[in-house]
Amino acid sequence: KQWYQRRVRGINLSGMLAVSSSNAVPAPDSLAQMLVQAITAQDHALLEEVLHYKKPVTVEKTLSRLPLTHVIPLIQTITEKIDSKPSRGGELTIWLRQIMITHRSYLLSSPDIAANLQPLNRLIDKQ
Repeated sequence: KQWYQRRVRGINLSGMLAVSSSNAVPAPDSLAQMLVQAITAQDHALLEEVLHYKKPVTVEKTLSRLPLTHVIPLIQTITEKIDSKPSRGGELTIWLRQIMITHRSYLLSSPDIAANLQPLNRLIDKQ
């Protein structure tokens, strides 16, 4: 019994909860790294894991750390996901909306923006 009590006192509960809780959210830096890795490797399972998070503050902080070179590929990938399964539109729109807000300067200054966002425009028209 004493061994158990010493063991319990030595556990860092806050760290344990963060690791063991299914509701724990990784740090935005970690999610951004996962997002970059998923886009670069075209790892759909990892991308789905990141897109699973829907809290606006988490999405905002994650996307603010996304390198500009990954913005258009992410928009295109999310657009493809919505096009292939329209019922996911509601849950993925939070990501699209936040990308547009967070990276609007980059998107507006991009010379190929019309061509790059054409699939998204078609999707919106279709809906």
